[in-house]
This record gives sequence, C-alpha cells and structure tokens, in this order.
Amino acid sequence: MPSLLKTIKNALCRLLQARWAVGFWVDGRLMVVGNPYRDRWFADPFIVDADDKTITLLVEDFSLQTLKGSISELTIDRATWKICQRRPVLEEPLQLSFPYIVRREGDRVWFMPESSRANRLSLYCYNRADGSCRRERDLVAVDLSDSILLDGYVLATQGEGLNGDTLHLYRKQGENYVASQPLVFKERVARNAGAVFEHQGKRYRPAQVCNEWYGEALSIQEITGEVGRWTMAEVRRLTPPPGFEGLHTLNTYNDLWVTDLKYYPHPWLSKWAYVMMGRTDL
Repeated sequence: MPSLLKTIKNALCRLLQARWAVGFWVDGRLMVVGNPYRDRWFADPFIVDADDKTITLLVEDFSLQTLKGSISELTIDRATWKICQRRPVLEEPLQLSFPYIVRREGDRVWFMPESSRANRLSLYCYNRADGSCRRERDLVAVDLSDSILLDGYVLATQGEGLNGDTLHLYRKQGENYVASQPLVFKERVARNAGAVFEHQGKRYRPAQVCNEWYGEALSIQEITGEVGRWTMAEVRRLTPPPGFEGLHTLNTYNDLWVTDLKYYPHPWLSKWAYVMMGRTDL
C-alpha cells in the first residue's frame, strides 16, 4: 500500500508540478528555447561558451521519471533556438541544480552546483574535451542553496530559510570558508538568482523574489559598500512575461542574457490541486 501511494503521488507530481523553460533576451525579444525532450525540463542556465551558430550552457536537468535534478551541458542552435544536443555532466544520489560557473580555462570549466541536501558545497571540474567531471574539493560543509562568489566570499541562503530574507556570508580563510555577518533584507529576496554582473561600472546581484512563492520574480540589486559589509538595494524588478508564472535565474556572458521561466503544462488543474492542498507551488 505505501508503494502504491508513492506511485500515485509521483504520477501527480509529474502531471501537475511547475516546469521551467530556458530563454534568451535577443534585441529586446524573449526567445524561448525549444525543448525536444518530453521526459525532462531544464533550468538554472549558466553560459559556458558561444559562437555565431551555437550557445553552450550548464543547466539543471530535471528528470520527470526520477523527480530529481542533475547537471547537463546543453547546446542551443542559434538559428532555430532549439536544443540540438544534451550531454550529462554530473549526477549524484541527491538533487543537484544551479551550476554556478567559477572559472573557464580552455576545455575545462570549474563550477559549484547547489547540493544542499548533501549538506555541502563542492567545487567540480568539468572537462568538455572528454566529458569527465571530478569533484575537486568541498568548500563549505553546510546546506547552502544557490551559492555564488563575491570578493572572496561565498554568498548563499541556508537551511529552512532558503527562500527567506537572510543572505549568509562565508569568508575565505586560508583554504577554508568561515561564517561571517549575514545580510538581512526587508523582503524575501535573499536567494541568489545568478552570478554578479557589471554594467556601466556598477555591480549587480540578481536575486529571487519569494514573498508569495518560489521564483515569482527577479530583483536586480546594486551592490555598494565595503567588502563583506555590502548594501544591496533593488534597482529593478523583473516579472514574468504573459504565459509564464515566474522567473528564476538571470545570467550574462559575452553580451548574451539567459533566463528561465516557470510554466504549468496543465495550469488550471495544477492551481486547483494546489488550492486543495493549501499550497501555492510545488
């Protein structure tokens, strides 16, 4: 009986839960990437490389069969804006997402994915030439979500407050990272939504707005102040375009801007089910 209930629950999750699509901002237009895979969706895109014909991404690859995320490399055809190749990069027993890129060097890419359920943040090296991916070392032995680096600090939300108002800071000390004074916001906008980027000499942090539900919008925050004692003030809030329910990440590389967008394959049925369960999202 328990296995039957679990099977029914998993089937309902596959049918009703929110899904994500990758999109690029091109000349002021949103180009949603075509996904040819019916058994999975992709989110948390970080740009690895690009040329005139293709764009390469590291993404969360969420399987509708296992209901678990892993990390894959996607190749996007710029002529059709469709996925033309998928290559698995990293899979572990627990959920993986948000493959934040630390460094690119030739065929090698260093990244630190979100692995909070394993209670650690680890650095991996992915070799695109042979497809290998190895764990270099553990950085922080805490359940951090959507971690990024800034001026020698790890910035992330943590534990049950992963969608909350507190951004935890870990300062590099030798080969380790130690907890520092966190940043507290007046809204639930602490969770990172991508890498810090620069524009016209100023630095900005994309953050997730989670006041009502996870991934409802993006908060673009200007970073000022001393290292480790930053002020992050919102300068713009991005809401989802028509036909979508949320925005989740925003990243830029070589004048390319990539995001992901939440949608429901059966929106009215999903919303009815969530109301019946007393929830706003899965």
